[in-house]
Amino acid sequence: MIELNKRDNCGFIQGIFIEEEYRKQGIGKNLLIKAENYLLSLGLKTIKADVRLNIFLEFYKTLGYDIIRRKNIGSYRIIKNLEKSKDKNDELEL
Repeated sequence: MIELNKRDNCGFIQGIFIEEEYRKQGIGKNLLIKAENYLLSLGLKTIKADVRLNIFLEFYKTLGYDIIRRKNIGSYRIIKNLEKSKDKNDELEL
């Protein structure tokens, strides 16, 4: 689920969930890339999320997200500039 925030020109990932038996098949990656392309089509330039579990950080890192540790909260903010990654996403076959 993605929340749209046109005022701040960004999308916020509320959650991605893939049943365990379907993980490691590229489904989450493809869903995220489709969401990024959708946000770009709406004119939004950034996508963000808050991540609490370290196990998800590598997933986002491999997709070009920057990871910022939020010291007082015990979670991470991930962020990606969609305009910079546009050319890469356009090359991926979905």
